[in-house]
Amino acid sequence: MFLHPAETASVRVDETDGTFLALSPSEMMQSPPIVPHALIADDQVEVLEALRLLLKGEGILAHGVTSPQGVLEALRSRHFDILLMDLNYARDTTSGHEGLDLLDRIQVLDATLLVISQD
Repeated sequence: MFLHPAETASVRVDETDGTFLALSPSEMMQSPPIVPHALIADDQVEVLEALRLLLKGEGILAHGVTSPQGVLEALRSRHFDILLMDLNYARDTTSGHEGLDLLDRIQVLDATLLVISQD
C-alpha cells in the first residue's frame, strides 16, 4: 500500500503483521513533524535563494545546487521529495539540452522523483 507523506504522520505499522494502525492523539503529539525536502537546481544563485525562501515559508527544507553535477551528487547523498530545476546551465543558452540530458540521468538514480523544470 502506498501512502502519501502527509498521511504517514497519522499512522504506524504494526510490527507483528505489517498492517497500518491509526495513531492515538497522544502518539500524534509525540511524532516528529514530516518535513519535505526539495532540491533546487539553477545556475543563478539569486534564483536559488528566492526559491529557498519561498519554500521555507511553506515548511519545505530546500537544498540548492548550481550545476548538473551538483544535482547528481545531491541525489546520491540523500532523499528528496521534489526537484525544481532549470534546463539551461551554460551561459547564454536556451536549448535546454543540458537539462534534458540530466533528466535521463536523474531517472536512473530515482525513477519516482517528482521533477519540475523550466527552460
